[in-house]
Amino acid sequence: MRKEYFPGLILILSTAIALLLANSGISNLYFKTLDFQIVKDFSLYHFVNDGLMAIFFLLVSMEIKREILIGHLSTRSEQILPVFCAICGVIVPAVIYSFFNDKFISEGVETIRGAAIPTATDIAFVIGILSFFSTKIPSSLRVFIVALAIIDDMIAIVIITFFYSQELHIWNIIISVICVAVLFLLNRKRISNIYILFLVGFCLWLSLLHSGIHATIAGVILGFFIPMNSKNNEFIKLEKKMSSFVSFFIIPIFAFCNSGIEFSNFSLYEIVSHPVSIGIFLGLFVGKQLGVFLSAWILIKLKIARKPTASNWMQIYAVSVLSGIGFTMSIFIAVLSFGEGSMLNDIAKIGIIAASSVSAIIAAFILYQSPSSTIPGIKKQVQ
Repeated sequence: MRKEYFPGLILILSTAIALLLANSGISNLYFKTLDFQIVKDFSLYHFVNDGLMAIFFLLVSMEIKREILIGHLSTRSEQILPVFCAICGVIVPAVIYSFFNDKFISEGVETIRGAAIPTATDIAFVIGILSFFSTKIPSSLRVFIVALAIIDDMIAIVIITFFYSQELHIWNIIISVICVAVLFLLNRKRISNIYILFLVGFCLWLSLLHSGIHATIAGVILGFFIPMNSKNNEFIKLEKKMSSFVSFFIIPIFAFCNSGIEFSNFSLYEIVSHPVSIGIFLGLFVGKQLGVFLSAWILIKLKIARKPTASNWMQIYAVSVLSGIGFTMSIFIAVLSFGEGSMLNDIAKIGIIAASSVSAIIAAFILYQSPSSTIPGIKKQVQ
């Protein structure tokens, strides 16, 4: 469980179990369990996607804050390469998806809504695969891809906030604004009592849940307002505790609840020929690596940014391919784009799983073929 690849293995196992159950003789039990109503109009499925995922976004928000204040994104020189590569790694996949889905309508839905699906990189899978190749890449390149994935998440959060909101309810928004103001004051007073912060955060989540703005944004806001005091490491301790909970519980549960696809509902032709699956597959597998690698090559050749220390172009290309693993966030955006239980949502998930799998296999093959690093101390640094 201490190995970095373990969360990735759990994620794969959760996905595999969900796919098996959805295509077995007890598939009805699997789907009925997800539809179980905890309270009126709030099922187990909603609890995972709207509730538990708010905690996931809270952790992402805290990671972003730490990286910006004291981490690998704290200086301009450290920010340039991953920031620009992340932006290009979002734009190119979205353009590729849009090319195949422009003005296309399926099931009465404009499929262009899913343009953001192939834009994110899954941190858990990326770190898991890199852990198998600790002697193949320098620690600087590992930092680069992790920073890029974090920035990807930040961009995805902005996309969700502005493009996936529903009909707004003014009174709940007013309550949300009041909660944000309270969090702001607590931050200014450097009040780090986690019980008080989480209570206000819960009120914020509850108000957003009924506001028309996606409730998971509450986690993002709370994470940014948790005080990070340089005199102690309470923030870091909380982040580490949450990291284990998210990696070993929340993300696997999310994968289990969202990966169940009944393949009997589709023909192979429908899957490989549908603009949504084509756009997602090419967006993740082709668009991601093109956007990340070409932007890195241009910035480094123009000397706008520095090449990650002790890295070579084959290694940089390998992690660019690795950025095409878009599992968790991509599936989350697919649900927001097409709705739970829809045919389009299932087709999108198939595209995501296929592209993520191919990206992982190709990147692993490239890293396996690349020579082991001969620079002293690199293995120790990465591990």
